[in-house]
Amino acid sequence: DLNFHPNELAFDEEFPSKYVVLDKVGSNRMLYLTLDGGKSFKLIQNYVKTFYWSSGPGFSKVFYVERWKPDRNSTVISANDPTELNDANNVVFLEARDFQIKGDYMFATRQTKEKNTLSLYISHQRGPFYKAEFQTELDLRKFHIADVTDKRIFVSVMHTDNLAHLYVSEIN
Repeated sequence: DLNFHPNELAFDEEFPSKYVVLDKVGSNRMLYLTLDGGKSFKLIQNYVKTFYWSSGPGFSKVFYVERWKPDRNSTVISANDPTELNDANNVVFLEARDFQIKGDYMFATRQTKEKNTLSLYISHQRGPFYKAEFQTELDLRKFHIADVTDKRIFVSVMHTDNLAHLYVSEIN
């Protein structure tokens, strides 16, 4: 019998009996880990918004967790393995509104001083985050990463409730 509600899960590709499960039902959004295929679970984080296992050619596997803070922003932390996850882990990004990984890229948004505008930050192959520049005077309210390839990033930006534009970034 489980004492939590599994809503989202991700397996470790190398060790199928190891996986993490997120309980989105409770307000604490608890993240559990099993090493024995689900016979037992251990609570490893709470207030989890999202989590990712990420690896790629030439990169070791890293586990990322986006944790909510009371101000509704979040902190993204990482560890080589979920068993090593704690608040003293490597901080990847502070004051995030959203975080996601697509392909070789990590994306994070942060609220700007202007009330209706967010900034988008992009990291390629686990490098530093750089603020994306958009050639517009309009508010940047919401971002949707439509697609990524090795040479291009397609980002849909919502400027108002009725206006969105698609931006394409070329990578050199």
